[in-house]
Amino acid sequence: MTTTTTTATPAQPGTLLHINPVELVVDINVREDANLTPEFLANVKQYGVLSPISIYWHPTNNAYMVYMGQRRTLAAVEGKVKTIPALVIDAAVAEATERIAHQYTENEHRAPLKQSEEAGVFVQLSLLGVPAAQIAKRTNTKLARVDDAIKVGKSTSATTALDEFTHLQLTIDDALAFAEFEDDASVIENLTEVLTTRPGGFAHAVQVARDERLADQAKQPIRDEITASGITLIERPSYDDPTTRTVESLYSKDDNRTHLTQKEALAEAGDSLRAYVAVEYQGYNEPKKYSIGYAVANWAEHGWFVYKDSSGPKKGPLDQAEKDARALARVNAKLWVSATTVRQDWIKALLQRRTLPVDYAVIPALWFSSLPNDYGNRITNLAHELLGLVKPAAHPYNALSPLVTTSPGQAPHVLLAIAAASIEAGNDEKKGWATVDPKFPLYLRQLSSWGYSLSELEESLVKKAAIAK
Repeated sequence: MTTTTTTATPAQPGTLLHINPVELVVDINVREDANLTPEFLANVKQYGVLSPISIYWHPTNNAYMVYMGQRRTLAAVEGKVKTIPALVIDAAVAEATERIAHQYTENEHRAPLKQSEEAGVFVQLSLLGVPAAQIAKRTNTKLARVDDAIKVGKSTSATTALDEFTHLQLTIDDALAFAEFEDDASVIENLTEVLTTRPGGFAHAVQVARDERLADQAKQPIRDEITASGITLIERPSYDDPTTRTVESLYSKDDNRTHLTQKEALAEAGDSLRAYVAVEYQGYNEPKKYSIGYAVANWAEHGWFVYKDSSGPKKGPLDQAEKDARALARVNAKLWVSATTVRQDWIKALLQRRTLPVDYAVIPALWFSSLPNDYGNRITNLAHELLGLVKPAAHPYNALSPLVTTSPGQAPHVLLAIAAASIEAGNDEKKGWATVDPKFPLYLRQLSSWGYSLSELEESLVKKAAIAK
């Protein structure tokens, strides 16, 4: 049934009306911007609305609400179109949750939503009390993506980043970093600056921030313990500090052969005792552990000594250039750890692809050309990790060979993983930025050609190698 009408009396569901668009109420829509382009407005003004919109009667508003077709309705109003076709649907079907979900699906099929708009959809549904699992089902979206989008949508910093850096095609996964550090203005400022000046370094900047936060969180219980003890908390003193020294660097006898014990320091230092967060020894790829370290201020006043090696020439305090070099080395060590994490995560993603780059053999050839005589546990462990395999706890302690024999098509992946693991394992976790191994810059350059974004330290290493060549 087709009728030309005003909104005087509500029509039955299924009725096709020709209605004045100014009489319609446009409710919330998943799009932040109706995107009424000049071309679209001109088309509607000339030809009208050809496809019927969907409307439902809202008794409280005493008016028809637009269910589907907000953009066409607004364009018709703008173009002063007198009537547009509208199909009346059951109001119960048009409840907010269904409306938003349907709009999401319709818009995604017609023209993909912006990432910030997609996040806004899921937040709206979440605020209406719809569980994430139901949102995922109604919008045909993976649950993990819904959860991530809701986190982003609730974060001012994240949604701002999505809108501000649309030209970089920032994803919801990228924006999660802004939500993660919502409470840290300095990190948000740094991430924004990196996206503005060096977008390729974004993943590295995020990892640096994560590593620093994790380290700070791990250190905090030790700081709390020191503060509770009443001992003055300090940063670890440098080896050439003239007034404060770590206990292990002090000697209690004038022959410079008897170390000052921690027990002696605690008993005799008095108000001169200081404490700091010390890093315990850790094995390869093990997380850092922290404990209380002790130092003594004004140590000479207690009759203690600093050992001086009399077998070689005496050396005075470091000059400023040497101090700067050591400070830079400490900073670069931290940055290199973060860069290594990002790089190895990227390789893991690369090895999950069905098809590798056509020149994948470059890295295996780079490694095997040096004729290694064995891989070692460190290399095989990392190769398993890069491939996402669990290394068997029993004989043959190796899942690589069975993978090749059962799935020959995976041989290139295994070969590349072993070669990459070999190169990665041979690189010092903290001093790799200063490596003299000629393979490593070539390795980084090859990863870069496949799409990996080099960190500033990695980029510097590649450039230096190219200059030297």
